[in-house]
Amino acid sequence: MFKSVVGKNIQFVSEKGFHLTDEKGGNPKLLDKDPKAIAKMVEIAKNSDLTILFLGGDEFTSKEAFFTNAIGDRATIDPVGAQDELIEKIKAIGKPVIVVLKHRRTLSINTISEQADAILDTWGLSEFGDQSTAKIIFGEVSPSGKLAVTVPRSIGQLPFMYRKRVCRFYFYL
Repeated sequence: MFKSVVGKNIQFVSEKGFHLTDEKGGNPKLLDKDPKAIAKMVEIAKNSDLTILFLGGDEFTSKEAFFTNAIGDRATIDPVGAQDELIEKIKAIGKPVIVVLKHRRTLSINTISEQADAILDTWGLSEFGDQSTAKIIFGEVSPSGKLAVTVPRSIGQLPFMYRKRVCRFYFYL
């Protein structure tokens, strides 16, 4: 959906880029890259002073295997789909790029961290998460906090654990 809001000195344009999966419950499938969608996003970015990309995952890519209606465990922790390609093409325009990471699992963000001018890692947002994110982006509040995990560059940096009994508890604030 295209939205345009005109303010005193700001025009805000919002456009959904592309879906990561077919969004079918039970066993969603990753979609192939959509060159037309990427080209459309690049054209919008060319006519903008700043681009804010929302990357990471969605409800179909960000859950563990025991949840229904999600892809679950994967062999890689790289972002799915054409997300890395999208940020590379938009950054090539030469204008600032802010990335808002929305996800619920550890991601290697090598390309994103190389290309983005700023990254706001929001993890799994709650009911008012989008409003909170907007307040941070527009400077109404200053983000603060600590990640409960280390952000690895690859799956090879994750510690290998082998014990008879392993209990893991993750707490996210």
